[in-house]
Amino acid sequence: MSSFASIGNSDPADDHSSRHTQAASEDAGFWEEEKTEEVYDEDAEFDEYLEYAYNSGNCSEDEDEGLNARLIAARNAYFGRPPSPSPSFLRVFGACTCDLCAESAATNTTYPPEIREQKLKEYETWRQETLRLQLEAKNSRKERYMTHLALRRTRAMTVVAAALGMTEEEKEGWDSHSWKGWRKTHEVEAERWSLTGYESNYL
Repeated sequence: MSSFASIGNSDPADDHSSRHTQAASEDAGFWEEEKTEEVYDEDAEFDEYLEYAYNSGNCSEDEDEGLNARLIAARNAYFGRPPSPSPSFLRVFGACTCDLCAESAATNTTYPPEIREQKLKEYETWRQETLRLQLEAKNSRKERYMTHLALRRTRAMTVVAAALGMTEEEKEGWDSHSWKGWRKTHEVEAERWSLTGYESNYL
C-alpha cells in the first residue's frame, strides 16, 4: 500500500524535472562522444601536408624544425637518401626539388671549395632522378585514371546503344566519332587528378 501511496503522492513537476535531467544527461553523453570523435589528428594532417609537398615539389613554408625533419625523412624514404649534408644544408639537400632550392644550392657556401663542387654534382644527380620518378608516378596515375574513365564510357555507350536499338556499326561509328573530343576533355581532368597524388581503389 505504501508503494501505491507514494505513486499517488508524487509531484508531476518532479517527474518532469527528473525526465528533463535524464534527457540532458543523455544529450551530454552524445555530444561527449561527438567531441571525442573530432580529436585533432596530427599524423593525419601531416600525411595530407606530406602528400601535397611530395607531389607538388613545393618547399615547406612552416618553420617548425620538427615538421621539416619529418618531411625530409619521409621524402628520403621514397627516393633513398640524398648526399649527406651538414645540418644547415638540410633544407637544400633532399628537402625539395623546386628551382628555388636548386638556385639556393648553387649559391650556398656551407661546404668548403674542395668538396663543394662534388656535393653540388651529387645533389643535382639526386634532384634529376627524383624529378624523373615523380614524373613517372604522375603519368602512371594519369594513365590509370584515363583507363578507368574509358571503361566507364564504354559501359555507358553500350547501355545507351542497347536502349536506342543501335546496330554494332552505328555504335562503332558513334564511338570513333566522339572519341577524340572525349579524350581531349577528360585528359584535363586526368591531369588535375594525377597532380594530387591521390590513389583510389580503382587505380
